[in-house]
Amino acid sequence: DDGEGSEWRERMDTDTRLDIQIVMPVYNEADCVESVIMEIYEEIAPRVQLEFIVCEDGSRDGTREILWKLSRKVPMKLILGDQKKGYSLAVIDGLKASTADYLLCLESDGQYSPGDFWDFYEHRQDHDITIGWRRPRMDTFGRRLMSGCFGCLYRALFRSPVHDPSCAFMLVKRHVIDGVIGEMGLLMEGFQREFLARALVKGFTIWEIPVHHRLRQSGGTKAFPL
Repeated sequence: DDGEGSEWRERMDTDTRLDIQIVMPVYNEADCVESVIMEIYEEIAPRVQLEFIVCEDGSRDGTREILWKLSRKVPMKLILGDQKKGYSLAVIDGLKASTADYLLCLESDGQYSPGDFWDFYEHRQDHDITIGWRRPRMDTFGRRLMSGCFGCLYRALFRSPVHDPSCAFMLVKRHVIDGVIGEMGLLMEGFQREFLARALVKGFTIWEIPVHHRLRQSGGTKAFPL
């Protein structure tokens, strides 16, 4: 890196007030990460001042090099990891690096449609957390079965009204991050479940919006393998 990308990202931090930051964990997504980030950027950036916070988690497939190049095209804070620390810790690092009043959590596998963002953003002031509800969910039967069993236990334990507590399409207000992030880290892969549970205990309001769910652009899931 010649430093040019770093200087440009710093100017974005200091000269521009951000409407939203998009926190994305990334691990071994060389085949699709560029197209996923550019699809999100081209959908949202024309109307909202944004910045990506990309939490790269020790990839070994060329993902890091792709992200370095992308950081010169789009506003991005790039957090690189030499060793894999796991999904939850990667997201937590991204949230700790955030400064905007609103944070959008998304995954880097292309399963979510960026166009659904506008339903979230339109109602951003109405609730502390807005989370997606995948309808229908385009995962394998085994993955849906495993998630459904976890969901039944989760709702019983926390009396949660959320139908899809593992959905990674989530818009969160700044004060929720500040109130919860210091306690996070118990579930190494189940970030959304832990985050929502802690938010419910603290009395933050949660709202669900149906979102389109798509097949992965490439590869298989990087979290919760059988």
